[in-house]
Amino acid sequence: MYNIIPLFPTLVYHTNIKTNVNELIDYCYEQKRKDDVGSTYEQRSGVNSYQSNYLPIIEPLQPVRDKVDEILSEVCTRKIYHDANWININPTGSRNVQHTHPGAEYSAVYYLKNESKTGIVFVNPLAHSSHYITTYTNPKLVSDTRAAPQFRIEPSQGDLLLFPSYLPHWVEENKGTEDRISISWNINMITDSMQKKLLL
Repeated sequence: MYNIIPLFPTLVYHTNIKTNVNELIDYCYEQKRKDDVGSTYEQRSGVNSYQSNYLPIIEPLQPVRDKVDEILSEVCTRKIYHDANWININPTGSRNVQHTHPGAEYSAVYYLKNESKTGIVFVNPLAHSSHYITTYTNPKLVSDTRAAPQFRIEPSQGDLLLFPSYLPHWVEENKGTEDRISISWNINMITDSMQKKLLL
């Protein structure tokens, strides 16, 4: 007889918020139209996709930010702040390569369209040092404890995923006929030194 103690879980928070979705979709396409007629934007993890520049506060996204605040108020012992947003539009044949979000504590992504059922795949952050352990473990144990090399989530419209920024992830190729659209941003905790600056 023995016990299994799953250590060091990586916590990913998931909820669904059906609010202002059509307004946000229109906003994303309008921003892309502006970029396509002369603006420059940095292509980061996307392949054959559109990722906007970092954007100021998107007002229709406020209910989603409020939900993030609610979740992290129960998780974090420090106050948090939201960094700038960016838009992701993945047309047919596009994808996002594996990446992390350095310089942040949490990352959020809010899904506006995903009719193609394209998945986001989170990669075990320890997989590089324990390939055989995570790959060749009894499948039932892997299923029970999620001790797998990677874990796929298929987001639906209105889904919010909130996860540690160190967690490697990538987006599958969009094999459907419609765009996959999401808005992402990073979140940081307010340190003591930052708090002092805010009070000045």
